[in-house]
Amino acid sequence: MSLFINLCDILEITLNEFFAGEKFSQKDIIDKTDKNLIISIKETKKAKNKLKFVVILFVSTNVSNCIL
Repeated sequence: MSLFINLCDILEITLNEFFAGEKFSQKDIIDKTDKNLIISIKETKKAKNKLKFVVILFVSTNVSNCIL
């Protein structure tokens, strides 16, 4: 993460602008930041749900193999 921060300092952009791939105007910065935060939260929830599914599948497969 510190590499990204240093790169953003050199480019004189924020981390949010870096990950969004665009420079924000002062007028749009709060709106775009909020939208990017919401997207990030949704993606994190999706990844968490996928991980839960994989863990459940792995455990159930191992339990059924132990029983047989």
